[in-house]
This record gives sequence, structure tokens and C-alpha cells, in this order.
Amino acid sequence: MQLSRPEAVTALKEGRTGSQRAVGRALVILEIATALVLVVGAGLLVRSFMLIERVDPGFTRDHVSVLQVFASNRIDTPAKRIVFFEQVLERMRALPGVIAAGGVTAMPLGEARVIARGLVEIPGQPVPVGGDGFVNTTAVSGDFFTVMDVPLVSGRLFDRTDTSTSRQVVLVSRRAARQFWNGANPVGSRVRFQFSGQQFDAEVVGVVGDLRHEALDAPAAAEVFLPYAQSGFRALTVVVRTAASSPTDLGTLKEQIWAIDPVQTQWVDRMQRLEFAVRVPPAVRQFAELAQLLRIGIEFHGPDRSVHHAARRP
Repeated sequence: MQLSRPEAVTALKEGRTGSQRAVGRALVILEIATALVLVVGAGLLVRSFMLIERVDPGFTRDHVSVLQVFASNRIDTPAKRIVFFEQVLERMRALPGVIAAGGVTAMPLGEARVIARGLVEIPGQPVPVGGDGFVNTTAVSGDFFTVMDVPLVSGRLFDRTDTSTSRQVVLVSRRAARQFWNGANPVGSRVRFQFSGQQFDAEVVGVVGDLRHEALDAPAAAEVFLPYAQSGFRALTVVVRTAASSPTDLGTLKEQIWAIDPVQTQWVDRMQRLEFAVRVPPAVRQFAELAQLLRIGIEFHGPDRSVHHAARRP
């Protein structure tokens, strides 16, 4: 059987139209599947966030301003840095509406976290094997625990008597007390560890609450805190708690630093909003990636694109 030229053209057009309809139906099904994937993924995200909201990060963020400061090259020794940051905190404490001011070398859930880890040794106990003996080592200054509302479990916090010339002292987190002292009160014990290349042989004077550094869905690590006055680390994140009606803002806080050192570099550490500081669960991430691929496929091969190209053909 032979077809005339007009009949052949008509048959080809009808075949092409049928193919386009089949593709259109397939894309509609794909769009529905994508919508279902997004709905399921959104449900998982909402459920994850609802569970995360019940997790205690170990501190209170409300009305806390955060500035990360790296001591300039002119402040080139631990002794100079200790004096510099103490002067900064003193000026900030004198501002109107300021409740407390302090500093920390590793800001929990901050944008820029420099978390130091070291092997801890407790005299009279076997040296831990593997990762069980490692802890976060963090230096704090001023009223850090008061600013962040970190609870004191037992013993005392650091005070002005804890200086570079006094005996070395540390605080340990509740998690560290459970891990290394089997839940017994470690106050009065001694610990050995390194921080920023410096060897410490210190007495435990207190136990404080756990801090979550990485994410709200990650367990708090065992942590040892030392006074900044016994460290002089180059960088310190300054934290200031103000009253709700305080006129003191970030600009005013920065001015206190520049008043002491006009060339001092500082950054605003806005801290990730807690609900977004959560690591996305693997299932949710996989759903999101699949949905993205499906969306790209639909946009590239969608019915409008096919019809548009077909309409341009002679």
C-alpha cells in the first residue's frame, strides 16, 4: 500500500501528536509523584524539627550579642591578650543595660567554631584507649556561664583569683563527669591535658551543664573548661547579655574594642538559628535530592517545551 504525500504528512502529524500526548501524560504522573515526594519530605522535616525543639542546647540564646575577635599582631603574647580581653570585657560590663559579659574560644552552634580536642589523663586511672579519652578543651573568660545561662551542677565557677600565676583549675561538663568519673563528683580530682600546645595539670573545681557545639541532634561531647587567664589563646568570641530594653547594640560593643585597639579585627557571629543548626536527617536529604532531580527533569522536558518546539517546525 502506498500513501500519497498529503496522507503521509497527516499520518506523521497524528503520530507526533499521539507521542506528545503520551509524554504529557507521563509528565503529569511524574509531577504528581514529585508532589508526593515533597509532601513526605516536608512531613519528615516538620517531625524532625518538632523533636529537635524539645532538645536542650545547654544554654539560652535570648538577648545575647556575639562578636568574634582575633587579637591583632600587636597583641602578640598570651599575657598581652589576657590583659586586652579583660579590658574589653570591663568596658562592655559598664555599658547601660548590660547584664553580664564573657568570652569563649569555641562558641556553641556559632558560625565560626574552633573546637579543640585533646586526650585527658586522670592520675590513678588507666589511660583511656582510642577515642574514649578525648574531650573538647575550651577556654572561657569573665562571666561566660552566666551570659549563656549554663547551670553550675556542683563546685564553683571561675573567678578573679584564677589567674596565670595561680594554681591551674578546670571545670568539667556533666558528660565528662559521667564518662571519666562514672557519675561520681569529680571536684577535687586532677586532670592532665593539652590546650594550644600548653600542658595542663589542673584541679577540677566545678561541674557545669553540657553544651551542644555541632548540632541539636548531635550528642554533647565531654568537655573540659579552663580559665582564659591561664591560656591567652589568640582568638576569643565575646558574648554579652543585655536587658530587653537595653540601648546597647552591636555597634556600641564594637566601639569598646576599637577604643582599646583601633586596628582590631572583629566579626559578628550571628549564630545559626537553632532550628537551622540541625543536621538534616539522611532520609530527608535523599527525598530533597530526588525531588530536585525530578523538578529539573520536568522543567527541561515539560509539555510546554515540547509543544513550543513542535510549533516552530514547518
